[in-house]
Amino acid sequence: MILTILFSLFIILSALAYSYFFIHQLRLKSLRVFQIVLSGLFIIDSSLLVIALYTSSDFTQFGFLATSLVLYCILSGFILSFVFTTAKQIKIVLLVFSAIFYWFLVLKLTFERPVYELLPLNVCNIVGVLIILRAFYKNNFFDSYIMCFGLLGVFANFFLGDWFSYKDQFYHIYQGTVVDANINVGSITLFSLGGQVFESNMVHNLYATFCIFLLLSKQMSFTPKLAMKNFFWIVPLYLILIFTNQIYKFNFLYTSQWRNPLNFIYQAFFTKTGFFLGRFQINLLYDLLIIGGCALLLFGLSFFLNFINLKFIKKTTLGKLTLIG
Repeated sequence: MILTILFSLFIILSALAYSYFFIHQLRLKSLRVFQIVLSGLFIIDSSLLVIALYTSSDFTQFGFLATSLVLYCILSGFILSFVFTTAKQIKIVLLVFSAIFYWFLVLKLTFERPVYELLPLNVCNIVGVLIILRAFYKNNFFDSYIMCFGLLGVFANFFLGDWFSYKDQFYHIYQGTVVDANINVGSITLFSLGGQVFESNMVHNLYATFCIFLLLSKQMSFTPKLAMKNFFWIVPLYLILIFTNQIYKFNFLYTSQWRNPLNFIYQAFFTKTGFFLGRFQINLLYDLLIIGGCALLLFGLSFFLNFINLKFIKKTTLGKLTLIG
């Protein structure tokens, strides 16, 4: 209850602070229609999120609380870009994000989980580490990874998130064994399981906040060359992990088929297409699907975001962001 109160107070205070800024900007007539609409949605969703924190006991997929929380984080990215516009202000925001993700990284190390699950070496975990470094070191190569896989992480967590299935299905991994048992772990709330639900969902949702803020603040660039560079290190790593994950029962880059957000696709189409190479299970069709999806994500999203950058976002001579239209 204490965590719920503190979190709701933060949401209320942030909404009130932005409402003051919003009213001031309206008087100055410096806001465009696009900004006014998003500002109104942010204030409304902040109110709904506070209500959801006290009325939604279960943290369920597509539920009131989960939906209002992800919308709050998405809209926050736009709001931050409206408020913090100068180079110095943007730097401060990046430092705050760095501190937040560092805190989440430390918090994760306190959870009672297998050591490998606590290591920041999976697709989304790498995004968090790069965000921590982003305040001190700007690199377009890393930015491309943050944007592509950060946005993927937001939607994958919302539509395929493990935490939403824990009420009916509980996975336990210990000393190289996998137990898949139907265990009723009770209601899953935002702050249950020792803070693991809160950490996982807030980290993924904040990826949206960070990516949208950097995109609108003109702090990122996207080119096919950057996408190609990311593709050429991710794919070899994925191929190596197909074997190492089976040896050590890890699941880095989601190569393991027994604990995979895409397991429903595997079960529907690829259960009979694999073969064994010694002790290793190989499924070329499934692996090609993952690699092809990675390429589509990297190149497709890079071209799309580059188009958004060129056509809809520009910088004025004062360094402030202006939306065309």
